[in-house]
Amino acid sequence: MRRQSYAPNRFAAPARTGSFVLAMFAAACGSTSAPPRSVDPQSPGGLTEAQVAQLTALEQAYRKQAADQQAPGKLAPDAEAARQQDSGGQPPDYPALRAAIATDPVATAWFTRMLIRDLFTAREGRPPSDDDDRLRAAAQIKDPVEARALDTIAELGPAAVPTVVSDLLRHAQPLPRELGYELVARIGAPALPPLLELASDGEPKHRRAAARSLGLVGADPRAFAALKRLAEDGEFDVRGTAMRGLGTYGDPAAASLLRERLQKDRDAFVRRAAAQALAAYPTRATAEALIDYLDRCDRSEDRDGARAAQEVLRGFAKTRGGRTVPDWRRWLATWQPPAER
Repeated sequence: MRRQSYAPNRFAAPARTGSFVLAMFAAACGSTSAPPRSVDPQSPGGLTEAQVAQLTALEQAYRKQAADQQAPGKLAPDAEAARQQDSGGQPPDYPALRAAIATDPVATAWFTRMLIRDLFTAREGRPPSDDDDRLRAAAQIKDPVEARALDTIAELGPAAVPTVVSDLLRHAQPLPRELGYELVARIGAPALPPLLELASDGEPKHRRAAARSLGLVGADPRAFAALKRLAEDGEFDVRGTAMRGLGTYGDPAAASLLRERLQKDRDAFVRRAAAQALAAYPTRATAEALIDYLDRCDRSEDRDGARAAQEVLRGFAKTRGGRTVPDWRRWLATWQPPAER
């Protein structure tokens, strides 16, 4: 299957050796922009000439700093372009330039889009072109362009979240959404406000994205309340994704809710998703709930549900073979969960 690529807001991604800022902002503002203007219904906003100049300087400083920090060897194409664009004076002060746009949501959104585009460019893969590249791949060392973009988005924190939500979590393709989940997990609790809004969206696919994301930001009462609401959503696939979110939430309250949904949800898919998510909570209460669920699945001939229960219980028992319900009950009588050892 051909890998999907991503271009923010349907603009074609510019060549890697050129400036993302110049290409993207030219499309946004035109060659003679005066007042800002919207360029797309999902756009964070158009840009003035002053903003374009500010962000162009920021991109050049960002890439020059990356080039200066890179190990000796062949420079990445974007870094080389930044060097060629530099006039030869003192290196631009990247931290100061980034701080200068921190209070400008529109400029920060476009800078975040540049970083997202760098991530997709790095992850689409490049054939090794020299020994350094081959050694990096053999050692499984992360692409420095990718690593720096991830770190920078995490540092931007809440300022980057609106773009992560609008460009990635709301995207129709799964690849951008997966990157969105990864970035939300890196940003953590500061991502919550836009995610809570997404959890109330009228589109089921957006509520699904919220359900997955809310489990990645860390234990927080607001996130749990939203997950609890999504766990009772009218759409079965939203509820199923909420089970997955609860599985990564990392709090005993989530395990309790999963056990409740395992017993009470009206849809077999959701019950199975709850069973799979309970793998993250190896307790006696969880094991007992899974054995009861396995018993119900056997009686109703729900083979998929039975397989899910067996898989999680095998993980708890650290064994390969399946067991009957009576055998699992005998195992439970002597099992010591990790927290009790």
